[in-house]
Amino acid sequence: IESMCRLNNIVDYLDEHELSAIHAATDITGFGLSGHSWQMAKASEKTFVFSSEALPTFSRAQEFLEKEFLTKAHRTNREYTASAMVDSDLSGWKSHIVHDPQTSGGLLLSVAKSEAARIVETLKGHFPGVTQVGQVRINDGEAKIMFQ
Repeated sequence: IESMCRLNNIVDYLDEHELSAIHAATDITGFGLSGHSWQMAKASEKTFVFSSEALPTFSRAQEFLEKEFLTKAHRTNREYTASAMVDSDLSGWKSHIVHDPQTSGGLLLSVAKSEAARIVETLKGHFPGVTQVGQVRINDGEAKIMFQ
């Protein structure tokens, strides 16, 4: 409930320099991390590489996903991103978490590498779970997402 009530108002906590280091942002809602990151990857023609171990989750997320408390959107999100997911080493509940269709699921920010640690540190006190979850790579111009 606390998370659902929290506004994603990061602009209130970042200075102009930090804000200028953010290249793109999206809220992680119905299309899950996989769908929203794919949209960002397509728009930038880059590859998004995520560390599945770094993904923040709620305390009981693993328990409920292992019991397959899923929605139809888990399946449709997986289908929607299937062609974009390459070399992803996901199984079990980790596979479900990247397609999870949470409402008010937080923000995914694409940030200049040189400022990522500073922005994470600035936001940590205001948004529990803030962490760097991956990196953006140049590729052959075809949008891709990877979870390792």
